[in-house]
Amino acid sequence: MRPGIIRYKYSKLNRYSVIVGLILTACGPFKGGYNPPNDPIPNGTQITSATLTAGGGKTVSGTVEIYRVDVGTYVIRLDNVILPTESNLEIIGTNNLGTLSPINLRFSTGTQNYNVQVSGTPHWTQVAIYSPSAQQNYAFANFSY
Repeated sequence: MRPGIIRYKYSKLNRYSVIVGLILTACGPFKGGYNPPNDPIPNGTQITSATLTAGGGKTVSGTVEIYRVDVGTYVIRLDNVILPTESNLEIIGTNNLGTLSPINLRFSTGTQNYNVQVSGTPHWTQVAIYSPSAQQNYAFANFSY
């Protein structure tokens, strides 16, 4: 055998490995994962905002903002949040008129808008991320304005 030349036994299995390798190379690198939601800023007036505070021994980050977009229509905006990855988490908004019905959290990360209907003029006091299975708030934002 000459120096610099490597003998390679070409089997059927190796042939498929080479073909798969060429296909993967031709398609580009695998980027895995998903892109978190990035909902646009609502068309309306921002009323208040507050940083999320962790509860229930969880680690959280992000901001909650409240927008008035029309008479009786508000948007709870979770901005750049990172929340526990547990299914069935709920968003619960509270204002001087009462507590809103729970809204199912769509994603545990990203920026997300949730439309809510409120009659009257609410003074928002808190938005919580609630776990029905643990029966506790994993995060909350208290508003003072």
